[in-house]
Amino acid sequence: MNQPLSHRMRQQWNERVAVDPLHYVLNRKGLHEWTMEDFLATGDENCRRFLEPLAVRYSLTLADRELLEIGCGVGRETRALAARFKHVIALDVSDAMLDQARQNVTASNVTFVRGSGVDLAVVTDGAVDFAYSVIVFQHIPDVEVQYTYLREVGRVLRPGGWFFIHLYADEDAYPVRLAKWQARAEAGELRGWSEAARRELEQERYLTSMQTAVAYDRTLAVLQEAGLTLRYDVGAHTDAWWIGGSRDGD
Repeated sequence: MNQPLSHRMRQQWNERVAVDPLHYVLNRKGLHEWTMEDFLATGDENCRRFLEPLAVRYSLTLADRELLEIGCGVGRETRALAARFKHVIALDVSDAMLDQARQNVTASNVTFVRGSGVDLAVVTDGAVDFAYSVIVFQHIPDVEVQYTYLREVGRVLRPGGWFFIHLYADEDAYPVRLAKWQARAEAGELRGWSEAARRELEQERYLTSMQTAVAYDRTLAVLQEAGLTLRYDVGAHTDAWWIGGSRDGD
């Protein structure tokens, strides 16, 4: 099951780069409305709004940590993370996204790596001190793969390492939102990108751009199974669930 999904996600995100990667990563603006500088600035804003307060709250020093960014896309968060961490492994399933990211982020402390889209097999056990992901897990159509990623975070973190991950956890809203998205796309009503919407509907491409919801209790169980202690839990049962914590209770 995982191989076809891996191939499908890579193909679909590669195709989106040819249309407008900035829009598909962050569609608060329509096709071709982002400037690159404004787009990358949103990554720095996320770090200031979410990551830095977490670091202050738990007395975390970031500058001496190796970070794994899961789903770097075209580098929206990567540039900001490189300015805060010792080294960043920026992982993505899409070759085309990674090509764009290498152009957008030239910091010497970033290593770009293509992943499978279904696990973190390219990262060795205990290789990093911090795992970070924003607006990524929800675009993985198979929720079981999202749980696999959480288990993998436990594997790749060193003892005492931290994770900070955004999840879509509004299970009740997801089916309603998906149905509305499909109806709007079919009617060509999505703001600024009806042509792209039609492409998204072909072969269920919309499933990798919709928000797939995890289950709250199941997520907690998977974290425990992975040896991860949840210390930060904000926005549970919503589309903006932020979870943070450490490996092995350290």
